[in-house]
Amino acid sequence: MNNIPAMMAKERRESIRWHILSLSNFSRPMGINTSTLHNVIKGTYQDLSHLEVRQEVDYLEKRDLVIIEKDPLDNWFVKLTRHGIDVVENTVHVEPGINRPLLSQV
Repeated sequence: MNNIPAMMAKERRESIRWHILSLSNFSRPMGINTSTLHNVIKGTYQDLSHLEVRQEVDYLEKRDLVIIEKDPLDNWFVKLTRHGIDVVENTVHVEPGINRPLLSQV
């Protein structure tokens, strides 16, 4: 059985999560909205949907790596937690689910 499509989808999700964390780190301490995340990450994944960004931000929030602030117009604003900063700065081990580049790749 061919698992290549499933492996590619997994790689995509994990890479998008890393992009979200990395971009959120650049926007510290103010944070970043999901529309901006979508526009930037779309440079890598042209078929990226706004829903896909929100799904991955939600995943990262459940892992306590980001905080999501929502306004009454349903705009999402993303900020890194202390643990999220440690993951981006490579000072802690990252659990499976996020494709953090090796230090030699940075």
